[in-house]
Amino acid sequence: SLGLILFLFYALPLAAFVSLGLMVSSMGALFPVARSAIQARYEMEMDHPMGLTRYLPDSLRVMLTETTLHEFMTDTTFMMENRYLLLYFMPGLEPEQL
Repeated sequence: SLGLILFLFYALPLAAFVSLGLMVSSMGALFPVARSAIQARYEMEMDHPMGLTRYLPDSLRVMLTETTLHEFMTDTTFMMENRYLLLYFMPGLEPEQL
């Protein structure tokens, strides 16, 4: 870490080093503001009765909120529609075999 700072100090002109320091400090000051804005947006979204689920497609929302685990495990349509994704979980397959 100290070596990187010394390298930058010797490699960059003083104006560039000062500009880099100002940019880093500005980004550091922006982080708490962005975090609080995201947190306020999240709390505002959670006040809505459906929360973040209102952005989901209806089929996915129903599957996640109204389908029981037993119904999900005994229903075969999900497996039939997404069976090609299992290829990505088979060990030993090369990318060109997919």
